[in-house]
Amino acid sequence: MNYISLYRKWRSQNFDEVLGQEHVTRTLKNAVAKGRIAHAYLFAGPRGTGKTSTARILAKALNCQNGPTADPCLKCRNCEHIKEGTSLDVLEIDAASNRGIDEIRELRERVRFAPVEGRYKVYIIDEVHMLTPEAFNALLKTLEEPPEHVVFILCTTEPQKLPPTILSRCQRFDFRRIPFPLLKERFAQIVEAEGGKIEDGALDMVVQAASGSFRDGESILEQLLAYTGGEITANDARELLGLTEDEWLEKLILAFLDGNYREIFEVIDTLISLGRDPRNISRDIIQFLRQLLAVSVGNPPSTWPERAEKLRVIASQTSTPAILSLLEPLAGLEWQMRSAVEPRYLLEMNLIFSSYRLQERIAGLRPPTAQPATKAQVVSEVKEALKESVPVQEGSDLKISLEEKGVLKETVSPLKRPLAFLEEINLDKLKEYWPSVLEKVKQKSVPTYILLSKGSLTDFLDGQIILTFDRAFSFHKNMVEKGENRLLIEEAIEETLGVKYALKCLLGNGESGESAEEIKNHPLVKQTLDLFEGIITEIKEE
Repeated sequence: MNYISLYRKWRSQNFDEVLGQEHVTRTLKNAVAKGRIAHAYLFAGPRGTGKTSTARILAKALNCQNGPTADPCLKCRNCEHIKEGTSLDVLEIDAASNRGIDEIRELRERVRFAPVEGRYKVYIIDEVHMLTPEAFNALLKTLEEPPEHVVFILCTTEPQKLPPTILSRCQRFDFRRIPFPLLKERFAQIVEAEGGKIEDGALDMVVQAASGSFRDGESILEQLLAYTGGEITANDARELLGLTEDEWLEKLILAFLDGNYREIFEVIDTLISLGRDPRNISRDIIQFLRQLLAVSVGNPPSTWPERAEKLRVIASQTSTPAILSLLEPLAGLEWQMRSAVEPRYLLEMNLIFSSYRLQERIAGLRPPTAQPATKAQVVSEVKEALKESVPVQEGSDLKISLEEKGVLKETVSPLKRPLAFLEEINLDKLKEYWPSVLEKVKQKSVPTYILLSKGSLTDFLDGQIILTFDRAFSFHKNMVEKGENRLLIEEAIEETLGVKYALKCLLGNGESGESAEEIKNHPLVKQTLDLFEGIITEIKEE
């Protein structure tokens, strides 16, 4: 006997075998049992959820020799012919390849003839949304007033493309994606019946990849059985499906949250070297983030236990707004990568941008670490602490008055004391006030704050504040030095400290900038040139 594909071999044969569509099968069974047969039905829903199979079952229920019955016998000549696709009274039409007005006109001529074997002539039109407007117009009158012995069943994955005039003449049934537990149970039964074995982790991956489609899952199982010879492991499933391992996804998400751009590049580079497709990587990242979002709002998705536990751990370390900030720039990434010349570059740039946006929003939401204080606020705080009146004086007289009371250093927070009151300006004093400078910059410009926050205050020399950036943040260093950003930062320093200082930026090794050769060889520069097919004509310092 010739081999039969799993999706054909395990196709539902009666209403009770249809998986996850009880709201549809119960209604149809009651309608058949009570003789309330409509002349046109519309079965709408995702692919692989049982639309065509249910249409065939309904045809059996109407034409079974024991019927019409909600439980066709599956043994009579009519049931056998419908199952084998040889019934003269059940015609399946593929609207994708028979979409013109001529085909519909031919159909209109056929409906006038009486059934040959059963009680009804059943026309199953698959992918009906593919019909042309002219074909829909030709079908309209027949749908409205068909002969009594004719039943139309229209199946589609895109019901929104059907004209309202067609929709209004059909009883509509919406098929749903099949739930995770039901698919897992049925797939386990199929593998066992086929004489194979499958690890629980592999079964979870198959169900996840099926995305609620019974037919898609059966196709994957069939491939795995052929690939492994019957013993399916989790590694086999991951290899065949091209899935990204959870440990790499976890590293990527943590790198996103920390703003560790170097780690993001390294993980992507490792995955590409392992043979992973950038499109699959993007799909897996978005799916992982979507599941993380569900966990963060208290609605855990259906997934395997090990992943669910990892999701809970990561969700406890972040927040829903942060996850949304990561997802937002990636929303259209999968679609963009379909036409990308080099998907890897697009993937890397979008991931970096996603993490950058998150850091920007975190900076905007982070509560102030220190608020600059005026002289009047300092005096007010000291008065409150002493519970007695302190003369309000200007300049050094105020400092002397407070020091004589012995309360200046103990009572007033060092982050709130204006630097003008200090006797000596040094690096340690500046470090006490630096959080206030950062806060002032953030109030003026969040992007500039993010750039500045990647630098460390390392020295105070000849009236210059020295900031050092790690070489991984050379881009941030260069942006901080640009005219508008530098001016804004120096203004914030003057407003916070009461003294004007210049700002100087260095890289981690003490250099003030990168050489022309280093700039040309920088990974980001190379990728940008490759993406836009550009060349470097000049490198100049601003």
